[in-house]
Amino acid sequence: VERQRQAEERAQLRAIRAREQAQRAAGRAHAANEREAKRFYAEAREQEALAQEAELESRRAALEAVLEATLGVDDYIDLDALKQPAYVPPFDPGSLGQPASRPDSNTYVVPPMTIAQRFLPGARGRHEQLVEERKRDLARDLEAWGAAEQARMVRLADARKAYDEEVAAAHARAAAKDAEIDAIKVELEQSSTESVKSYFELVLGSSSWPDGFPQQFTLAYDRESKLLGVDYMLPDWSVVPEAKAFRYVKARDLIESTPETAAKRRALYTSVVAQSALRVLHELFEADRRGHVDTVALNCMVDTIDRATGSRIVPCILSVRTTAAVFKAINLGAVDPVA
Repeated sequence: VERQRQAEERAQLRAIRAREQAQRAAGRAHAANEREAKRFYAEAREQEALAQEAELESRRAALEAVLEATLGVDDYIDLDALKQPAYVPPFDPGSLGQPASRPDSNTYVVPPMTIAQRFLPGARGRHEQLVEERKRDLARDLEAWGAAEQARMVRLADARKAYDEEVAAAHARAAAKDAEIDAIKVELEQSSTESVKSYFELVLGSSSWPDGFPQQFTLAYDRESKLLGVDYMLPDWSVVPEAKAFRYVKARDLIESTPETAAKRRALYTSVVAQSALRVLHELFEADRRGHVDTVALNCMVDTIDRATGSRIVPCILSVRTTAAVFKAINLGAVDPVA
């Protein structure tokens, strides 16, 4: 008994030591997991800062390339290319296109009586009655099926009629649009004031600018002098990012921005305004293959707040007037936009 007690005590001590070792191992693993989690978190925050800086660089690059971005684009709009055939999806009847299963007469057949059943009293009468009941069931179900099928076919015909009407309407809309385009082409050939103005509105409206540019403008066209007047809205200088760079400060768990100097922001904004003016002129003259415009008078406007009064103002910050002959002689790929 004493030996058994001592063996049990030794086993208990071994179990206690094993639990203590397991607890220490778990503690070490937990500490390691916490360190690993903190490392992963810090790396994620650093990547977040890098992503913000990459977005900042992309934004700045887009502003620096406002003019360059349009030089490889043909701004002429082929009106015939605007014609699109009518698109109507194929007719889809859905469940109406699937007839219900016709009742199977075989399932209504009553099995013939067995030899043993023939000797049971009244069995023949009950069998004949059951046969008649099944015949009536089949006739009833066939009638219901026929009525349901007839109703389905009526609904299917209605759906097809509605689809055909929509197809006809879609083709009519497409034909009307094509006729409108053809009419605009004729009016353009005749240098109609409204058609010329509409064409250049389409040209400017189709241009893709960086985020933050309102792309709002008004046009006026004088047919006699071939003068196109443009009031074009540009963003104010808040379009230039205030930040110069981003970095993650681990001690405070913050992503901090380094501010850009006011002088560099003003320089970039001045470049953006100059690039924008040259871009608008370039797109208008390049799109004018019919020779509707000899002169463009461009006013660049800004919708902003007067810091002295707090009131909304729309000043003109740049005006330029030039002819097609003068402007097309400029190599826009090599100029300093501000100059």
